Amino acid sequence: MTSHDSNSLEQFLQDASERLQYLREYAALPVEPQSTSDDLVRLYDAAHELSESAARWSFPLFSDIAGRLAHVFQYARKAQLSPDTYGPLTEFLADAISVLEFDLLQISTDGNETVDDIAAFKHRYAFAFGGMTVPPSALEDELPADSGADGRDSSPQSEGNLADDLPDDDDVPSEVLDFFIPEAEEHLQIATQCLLGLESNPDPEEIHRLFRSVHTIKGSAAQVGLRRLGAVAHRLEASIGQLRDGALRPSAEITDV
Repeated sequence: MTSHDSNSLEQFLQDASERLQYLREYAALPVEPQSTSDDLVRLYDAAHELSESAARWSFPLFSDIAGRLAHVFQYARKAQLSPDTYGPLTEFLADAISVLEFDLLQISTDGNETVDDIAAFKHRYAFAFGGMTVPPSALEDELPADSGADGRDSSPQSEGNLADDLPDDDDVPSEVLDFFIPEAEEHLQIATQCLLGLESNPDPEEIHRLFRSVHTIKGSAAQVGLRRLGAVAHRLEASIGQLRDGALRPSAEITDV
């Protein structure tokens, strides 16, 4: 890390958080028919500034991911996207923003980056980090069959009480909770509906819908400082990713878990 003072770091964290919130809110614009070139320029500018400011603060992993986002927005502005790229592109953007949110949360906690999570993200989207210009049509899942959604080995983790490993929450203002809770409840309802239907109808689209709901909860929880909820959602997302990738098959036991 550079030798900037703590006030400057706090300003970086605040600015980065605001830009990430903007990207999460508008990241779907590249696949929206009403989006304009100006919309994509603003997305590019936000991602590019994230990359530049993180580099100045010597957070290279954050800078790299943000730079890839900027590249995608620049590509979407200049190229005509086909409908079959919409789903993979949206998923890549959401995953990238989520891993940046968790990285920023870790930086704010102890000044270090989430090396393992970012390595897993790069493994999942390895084609995007090879130094070549890759069109969004290549944004497909390239995990090996025995890996989970986060790129780690799917072998069972050590036994223990999950609650013992959960981080402490930040002090979250009541007005933030008033905004967060209704949105989280909506996504939890969607997740419950998807889970109830999985045993009788393991529809891939429903698994994707389930993944997106939990992914949104994870990202939103990290954004507002609900670290415990974010950590649980992170593990749940990894399990759903294994269902999505075919490493696990839906069953009553998995649904209960």
